[in-house]
Amino acid sequence: MPARRVQLADVAARSGVSVSTASYVLSGKDGARRFNEGTRRRVVEAARDLGYVRNRSARSLRQGRTRTVALFYEAPMDRFVERYQLQAVRTLRERGYLLVAIAVVDGEVDTIVEAIRSGMCDGALVACSEQTGLRLVAAQPTPPLPVLLLGATAPCPGYDVVMTGEPQAVEEALAGLWDAGARRVLFAGQHRQEEQVRSDLRWQAYARFMGAHGKEPGLLMTCAPDIACAYQQAVAVLREARDRDALPDAVYCAADRTAIGVVLAAQHLGIPVPARMSVLGTGNSQDAEYLDPPLSTIGMTQASIAAVLEHFWSRLSDDSTQASAITERWRLVPRGTTPAVGL
Repeated sequence: MPARRVQLADVAARSGVSVSTASYVLSGKDGARRFNEGTRRRVVEAARDLGYVRNRSARSLRQGRTRTVALFYEAPMDRFVERYQLQAVRTLRERGYLLVAIAVVDGEVDTIVEAIRSGMCDGALVACSEQTGLRLVAAQPTPPLPVLLLGATAPCPGYDVVMTGEPQAVEEALAGLWDAGARRVLFAGQHRQEEQVRSDLRWQAYARFMGAHGKEPGLLMTCAPDIACAYQQAVAVLREARDRDALPDAVYCAADRTAIGVVLAAQHLGIPVPARMSVLGTGNSQDAEYLDPPLSTIGMTQASIAAVLEHFWSRLSDDSTQASAITERWRLVPRGTTPAVGL
């Protein structure tokens, strides 16, 4: 005979509270905080000990909501998007929501359009390139649910957009390197193909800065944002440059993982960082903090990410809240791989 499914009443009995109290505590709603910490802890521990699993399907039918948010990203997921994902999981879990991550392949927006039209989620976070975001808006001018575009450069009516000022942040960081004396600054890309690199907003910001300062932009290397791949390529190109006495003054990397590979390669080759060659990453990932020396990088602070997600939650929880453009700027986070002067 199959074991009986644990019911909410069992959790209530084990924790010594009413069924309604147990339900409210386990719902994840903000109002659950009205119960004291001891009560909440007893209910949560009883649910865990008994193996209680909430029936999300039944609750969704009653409420007319899926209690699910979709995060769309372009593979491979970079560290900046991972930070959004982790913070979104925490923010939504506290409210009884799930986050489902869905890869967008080759910038095809049909995946996103079908998902937001199908009713599979209550809202969507789109962490894709600006070009993919523009194609989405063209394919679905009026989204049927809250959709937030990360990294947009202009408002899109009907969509929540987060304008990070990424190109400006890149140029400001490069200006710091320039002020510190770096004149030969090369770029390390985050794509396998060079043509993809040249369509990257980070390359374009870099090239624009170099041109404005009378210098030709130069590509040191490019590969997928993988530390091992970046390390192997960087060892080869930096060894050749060192042997020709042609090392760059600085390398600006389109991803923190790429930058970490470059720093490790420089250390392997005995190239002092930043005394001989500065390295600047992009993304402000946790990996950047753990490198020795810690990686200087450009990105959004954790507080800014939390503020964006709180706004998105207000859109999910209150239908009267209007879509809006949010400005949360990327900033330089100077650490140990760039000179302190001018940064």
